[in-house]
Amino acid sequence: MGKSELFVECLDRLRFTMVPATTRAQIEAKMPLIDEARLRAQAVLSRFAGYRTMTNLLGAAAHGRDAEVAARARDALHRMVTNAEPSLRRAMAAGELRRGDTELWAYMLWGALMALGDRLALDDRYSQAEALAAYVDFMRRATAP
Repeated sequence: MGKSELFVECLDRLRFTMVPATTRAQIEAKMPLIDEARLRAQAVLSRFAGYRTMTNLLGAAAHGRDAEVAARARDALHRMVTNAEPSLRRAMAAGELRRGDTELWAYMLWGALMALGDRLALDDRYSQAEALAAYVDFMRRATAP
């Protein structure tokens, strides 16, 4: 395994260490989707610089010249973005989520969360709590059955 491949693998594994074990345990408890979304978003916003960096690095590697490294980076980025997809499928089956493609929902929600984190990084106009409340409201309205 070359340096680039090892780097991508490290980034893929790093995402698990960024979320505290207590938060991961809460998420695995299969709570209502909106509560889980709040926890997931809070975990990402609390460590936004790391998540933004991982997203950017994996995205850049996914478009690199080395086809094998690019494929690994695409897979790692996809796993990071679609981590919530099982919860989205469960919520859809329970009638908590509008019918649709859960993979696309995951990508759209991740994009909104990244944009929100970018906004928070610009200045202190909004607190993390205000931004989190806006994200949850956005998600609730966008995904309502």
